[in-house]
Amino acid sequence: MKKILILRTFIYIFLILPGQSLIGQSTNNCKRADTFFGLHFDFHAGPESGEVGKNVSKEMVQKIIDATNPDFLQTDCKGHAGYASYPTKIGTPAPGFVNDPLKIWSDVTRENNVQFYVHYSGVLDGQAVKKHPEWATIKADKTRADRTTSLYSPYVDSLMIPQLKEIIDRYQVDGFWIDGECWGTGLDYSLAAQEAYIKQTGSTDIPWSSKHPGFHAYRQVQRQAFRDYLKHYLDAIHAYKPNTCIVSNYAYTHQMPETVTLPMDFLSGDMSPLNAINGARLDARIMCRQGIHWDLMSWGFTHTWTDEGGMVYKPAKQLMQEASIVLSHGGAYQVYTRQNKNGGIYEWTLPVLSEVAEFCRDREPWCYQSTPVNDVGLVYATAAYYKQIEYHFAPGPGKLDFFNGHLQCLLASGQNTGVVLEDNLLNEQDISEFGTLIYPEWGSISPELKSLLLNYAEKGGNLIVIGPDNAKIFKESLDIDFLNEPLVRTNGLMYKDMLANIQSASVAVKPGDKVQSFGVYYDDWDTTTPTRSAATITNHGKGKIACVYFDSGKNYAKRATTVQRDFMDALIDHLMPEPSIQMEGTNDIDVVNSFTTNGQQAIHLVNTAGPHSNENNYLTFDDFPRSGPLHLKIHADRKPRRLLLQPANQAIPFEYNNNKITCTIPEIDVYQILVIE
Repeated sequence: MKKILILRTFIYIFLILPGQSLIGQSTNNCKRADTFFGLHFDFHAGPESGEVGKNVSKEMVQKIIDATNPDFLQTDCKGHAGYASYPTKIGTPAPGFVNDPLKIWSDVTRENNVQFYVHYSGVLDGQAVKKHPEWATIKADKTRADRTTSLYSPYVDSLMIPQLKEIIDRYQVDGFWIDGECWGTGLDYSLAAQEAYIKQTGSTDIPWSSKHPGFHAYRQVQRQAFRDYLKHYLDAIHAYKPNTCIVSNYAYTHQMPETVTLPMDFLSGDMSPLNAINGARLDARIMCRQGIHWDLMSWGFTHTWTDEGGMVYKPAKQLMQEASIVLSHGGAYQVYTRQNKNGGIYEWTLPVLSEVAEFCRDREPWCYQSTPVNDVGLVYATAAYYKQIEYHFAPGPGKLDFFNGHLQCLLASGQNTGVVLEDNLLNEQDISEFGTLIYPEWGSISPELKSLLLNYAEKGGNLIVIGPDNAKIFKESLDIDFLNEPLVRTNGLMYKDMLANIQSASVAVKPGDKVQSFGVYYDDWDTTTPTRSAATITNHGKGKIACVYFDSGKNYAKRATTVQRDFMDALIDHLMPEPSIQMEGTNDIDVVNSFTTNGQQAIHLVNTAGPHSNENNYLTFDDFPRSGPLHLKIHADRKPRRLLLQPANQAIPFEYNNNKITCTIPEIDVYQILVIE
């Protein structure tokens, strides 16, 4: 095991330069790759926007820059309703203008050497659909969508690309943040969409229902149409002005979990306004492995999804916590602040934004473009995801509860955890850093991914598969016999003399003679009922395969228990007794082992305490408990010169024995970084 740990460190320090692309490459020498902190403003102009630019002035933009020292600013130019917030000659302008706000933003940003981007709604354009009904997607009930354009329509060539060129020519923008994209696409039954399906599959039997056997294939055809649409406008704009930086919101993230193959200049997404911490935990771990510059955006305000009571702005400390998840994975960060319907900003928010900017800048030297190195990898199955989600790309309510539950469970137990995409694994992304890979309850697996995971175990890795479905998929390698059919029931998981009530599907098994049982669960929340193996561990080549015989991810997301957390932690520790980093003392700290751009090892410690997941009762909060003391054990090939806790430059006492650093961090407020020199 010690040799594996040394190899992981060697690979990341000497073979992969921090900040260098692992898979995709930005095709364009995009200036956005040099940015770390920025602000996003939009207001989605509508019929009520009759005095656009009234409150926009050079002084206003200068105040933003002076308060926050941003690397870039993004502002509104066209929202989902389809109204342009500048006086366009090509699209639909807002009803009235007092002045041209984009010219003011452009002039002031250039004067201050701040990059300038605009927010543009892509697939979603209500005015385009209203004026050109033939451009709309056709729903399964044969009605037209109100604002979703068809990927097969002339919209992209007749309106979108000409309008982007118009903006380039008038305002010399550095790039575009294209919104309303993968998550905004809709199932399309237009004649062109039907013809594309027939041409590509040979079937004339159109799947009008999700129950139709060809429904998945129908959606796959339209997913490819979205990729073609993206490539088309990316190529067109890059040909028109080569250094223009363009991103499609949420492409190549959890919503589009694929290897970066299109000429996207950077990746970006806006977190959910509610429970942003847990959303960022997932996307930061995906985006940091895509080999291209990326950022995540916090909503600087929030609201309930029913919008009862309207919007409220988040305090600085809440935004700092959200930023910390992003920064700890090497990403850039931006905050979204609303404009009023005339394009002005709410200047009272600037002190909050200034605090957040300062917080980020203080940590920039140790986090910007750093490279995480994880011990545990949670596998995100691209093929299974596309089969089970509700929309073309967006998952739909609750569809990822099981996956997020596992991620939250692993992080709460102090495991240094990353997320790996199936698509990247099949494209030969290196996984030698991982001592353990976990395949959760996806319900299915592609033959290629199954073979890859078994080969990973064969060569010495530890593979954990979760749930009855995966027990069936991997049965040949587990050496077990099933004693019953999977059944949704109350499972009494026992660990450390505590019994947890796990409501999920489970299956009873009889392990083979050479198979090790790990833990027990009862047939009910009652220790007088029959006991079953909670998990088994089977040798597989040089490695091991463990299987947990109950679905546990969704249960943890909705009903988190210390028993389930400690059980999974113990199973991983049993398989991987010498990870690169071990932490004890708290369950509120996310730990990320990484290397800075100059090769220094840095341990990122993010305090995730607070009511961020209680979205029914808490919209904003500015107080959560400091966490600590933390007891760390860190693998190191040689004794370090010193340990410094940044950004305070605080020296941390340590001991070094048997290739291990041991130290104690007194407490973590929001986000500190332990730098090993």
